[in-house]
Amino acid sequence: MRLARAEFATTQPWDMYIAETWQIERRACLDGGDAEGARAALRGGLGWIEAALADVPDEFRDSFRNRNPVNEALLTARAPRSRAAGDAALQNSTRRPEAATGRR
Repeated sequence: MRLARAEFATTQPWDMYIAETWQIERRACLDGGDAEGARAALRGGLGWIEAALADVPDEFRDSFRNRNPVNEALLTARAPRSRAAGDAALQNSTRRPEAATGRR
């Protein structure tokens, strides 16, 4: 995971939604029992979402946060009381590029 994250620090994947890399890292850390790594991945994903929001028109912000399954899973996981819901959303979201990026 560390090697992949170091690579993503200087390049971005062209074939997947960038927030999905944080989601995958978080899932791998959770599955591997690395709670600190999972928290770091969550912080990274949330930071990316918040930075990206600056480029999202106001009328699409709610959709960006709540209708995108990757963003929704990461945002739901940020609150301790909703962590179980975020983990469930993470497990239920599927890797569908058109759902995550809006592309078909």
